[in-house]
Amino acid sequence: MSFSLDLPREDLAGRSGDRWELYAKRSSASELRIASAVREESERREEGYAARWEEKGRAFFAAASSPRLLVEAIGQTARLKAGDPGPLPALPRGDFPQAEDAPPPPPVPDAFEEVAQLLASESKGQARLTSLFVNRGRIVERLENGAGFAGGRQRLFGYGNARAVGIASERRVTADIVFPVDAHLEASRIAQSLADRALLPLKGRACPFPRGELLLDPSVSAAMLAETLPLFCGDRHRTLLSRRYLDRAGRFGAPVLSLVDDPKETGGFDGEGTPTRRKEVVAEGVFRSRLHDLSSAGRAEETPTGNGERTSFRLPPQPGSALFLLEGVRPASAGELLGSVTRGLYATALAAPARVDLENDAYRLEVEGWALQGGRARSPVAAAVIRGRLTDFWRNVAGVGTDRRVFPLQTTVAAPTLFLSKATFA
Repeated sequence: MSFSLDLPREDLAGRSGDRWELYAKRSSASELRIASAVREESERREEGYAARWEEKGRAFFAAASSPRLLVEAIGQTARLKAGDPGPLPALPRGDFPQAEDAPPPPPVPDAFEEVAQLLASESKGQARLTSLFVNRGRIVERLENGAGFAGGRQRLFGYGNARAVGIASERRVTADIVFPVDAHLEASRIAQSLADRALLPLKGRACPFPRGELLLDPSVSAAMLAETLPLFCGDRHRTLLSRRYLDRAGRFGAPVLSLVDDPKETGGFDGEGTPTRRKEVVAEGVFRSRLHDLSSAGRAEETPTGNGERTSFRLPPQPGSALFLLEGVRPASAGELLGSVTRGLYATALAAPARVDLENDAYRLEVEGWALQGGRARSPVAAAVIRGRLTDFWRNVAGVGTDRRVFPLQTTVAAPTLFLSKATFA
């Protein structure tokens, strides 16, 4: 699946010599949405082109939906002098062969009846599936620059959303979950998560403990991981990280955990052409590395790390992670972690989005789950608020599970069950 970049390439070379970069993206996806008796199938396609270049001491960016329109956008942007002062970052060299065409993604599975039956069984008829959405697709990208870099890559993606309603007497609760779709759709896990989300608010009470130990389901751990990631991206929070989150030994979290940037899906280079590699951002609790794109590395006077991420062809690259994961130094099964809880709370799901205030070192989680005592579930908890300092959250992690799962949040993260030695509940 090739791209025709001759027109913008010639225009940019004429304007800025070798100080230019071209990016092209093509995505296609199949979608299936089932709600009640309505079944909708659709195909979604997008194609986009972007350019960065240096002209008369300024760095410019333009984007459009075709090569011809990109040339027009380049000219208009230059005439308006809508660029940033200062030069374009030094562009990488290299030649990555165009990725071979990946096989098309598998058909979108129609799993509505399977999930509905499993949910009815899991909830003993108290919850029913109301809608299921599944998306599968492929992204193809091409990147070139005037320094001699040329490369292409492809990747498959998939995600879904399920909604259920729980009913008890005259009360009704709606529950939503988001899930990844890889080689197959995990219907039993989706049904179990929906049953918990739909029924706990109906059956549960307030948490009986004001404080205690805390066990987090992978979905809750993933939300905290995604909210913490910006601390390590680029130079924006460089001073904040050093001043507020690291002790004198450079420790960020507990020694049982590591936070890792895993570039295995990047095709060997990031959105700017910088080679990628696996990086331990936090190793056994100790901070090791920031995640830089070309611009943030230049400002920080540090080496680019291959973390220039393109969330859209309409935007310039920004420092980020293609896959940010949490690893345990000596991980244990979720059952072992559960058995180690003397008295505390098992947060099975978020009742509201996780709130993290990086500037003020604070977090707040509204969760549903179970009160635990002696390693066993004591009673369902309809709603509990967990709050405190973000520094304490990561330093109080006393156990990491082996059940790591991938979650397509604002960035893709992978997290397991976490056990915290202490937390405060309300």
